[in-house]
Amino acid sequence: MDKAFKNMYIYCKVIAVNVKIEYSEAVGMTLYGHQLTHVKTLPFLSVVTPVAGHYEVTVDEKGPFIVRPGCCFVAPPDVVQHIVHHQPEVGQMQAKWVFIKATIDELVDFSGYFDVPVYLDEQASRSVISSIDQMLTLDGSDRSEIKRHALAFFILSELSSGASVRGYSSDYSTIAPALKLIFSRLDSDLSVHLLAMTCGMSDANFYRLFKNATGETPHAFVRKKRLSKACSILLTTNLKLYDIAMQTGFTDEFHLSREFKKGYGDSPYRYKKSLEGAYQKTHEIL
Repeated sequence: MDKAFKNMYIYCKVIAVNVKIEYSEAVGMTLYGHQLTHVKTLPFLSVVTPVAGHYEVTVDEKGPFIVRPGCCFVAPPDVVQHIVHHQPEVGQMQAKWVFIKATIDELVDFSGYFDVPVYLDEQASRSVISSIDQMLTLDGSDRSEIKRHALAFFILSELSSGASVRGYSSDYSTIAPALKLIFSRLDSDLSVHLLAMTCGMSDANFYRLFKNATGETPHAFVRKKRLSKACSILLTTNLKLYDIAMQTGFTDEFHLSREFKKGYGDSPYRYKKSLEGAYQKTHEIL
């Protein structure tokens, strides 16, 4: 068994959860000189370590966190990140990023189990950065995808050691059938009545338990998950907006665009272009 898989297996047993990696990618980035500030929301858990220059990051009004070379910063998905880029004295700012989408027990996002954002100092960051470097050398083959996910498991295991375990409400087990239905059928109608029936309870009781467990109403939760999935597809494929809308439960591309702008502050097209324009990706180890 690959060491990364074994470490994650032991870690999972310690906290008694099952972690599933849905997506992972590592990229090296060089910042264009004119882009010194950036505000963005990503659908993935993101890990960044500067190589040249440093970051000043505020996440949901927490911070700012000063992230220098040799250290790592972890931000949860679907939150607003205000980033100030501090260029090095010579040359352009460079950094390594990892994006991971993972769930625990196929019910909650991995980051929902821990208190994030998390800042890791140089000592705590060494093994994470080593794994990022290994991910950057991988190609697009199936074998490399397995290795990339194995390294992502290891990174999550290391990150968890630097964060406080928050756990999640016992009500999650009660609404688990509804959560599984939501995640598997985001392209379908997901009314409160249908979700309540899935859990074998009244609409009112389900609504109360769902909000206690997630902190959101069923409607808000489903909308957020649809937008997050739509954003993930937008950033990782070249599908047309209409096709993305059909896969994520929106009536058409116009409906998706309106909701996307409410959630991410920009149209899907401009959002994707802004991320592509702010950074120049490279697959080399910086």
